[in-house]
Amino acid sequence: MMNSISNVGHITNQRLAVLKSSDPMENGKVETMDANEYDLQVDEQADSLVDLKQKWVYFLITAATAIVAFSTKFALSYAKDFNRETLTPGGTVRWLVGAALFALLTVGFALLSIHLGHRSFEQHIRFRYKRTAPDPGELSKWDDLTKQQHFILNASCVCLFISTALSLCYFGFILW
Repeated sequence: MMNSISNVGHITNQRLAVLKSSDPMENGKVETMDANEYDLQVDEQADSLVDLKQKWVYFLITAATAIVAFSTKFALSYAKDFNRETLTPGGTVRWLVGAALFALLTVGFALLSIHLGHRSFEQHIRFRYKRTAPDPGELSKWDDLTKQQHFILNASCVCLFISTALSLCYFGFILW
């Protein structure tokens, strides 16, 4: 068993020599890296991915908040839109309410996406410290968690689009 693990490490070192340098054929020879160096690079990539997703989520939250804040400020500055007639179901304020609801969904989905991403990263760290591969059941659960996170992040993007579209509809009806 131990011999097969070391063979896998040797094969991995050969296949992943390209990661060590931007020019693997520098000076006519291929540089190899040991398993610890490779593990470190994988961990750095995983950390970078989590950081990138968090920045994307922060952007979504900021954009959703900015859209609602700007639209509400505009509506309050031009109080003529907030009279009895416009508060009826046919009034233009419904576009702002819809935009605010979808912005709230954007923020909720974005925060849930961060939570699921952290749970996935916890799985990564757990398996890294165990230094074992996950069994098929654990791997399936981990894959499902990652798929859920991707779906929810995509749903957050869709909600932001709808929120923006509803705000634009509001401005279109007001300024038309």
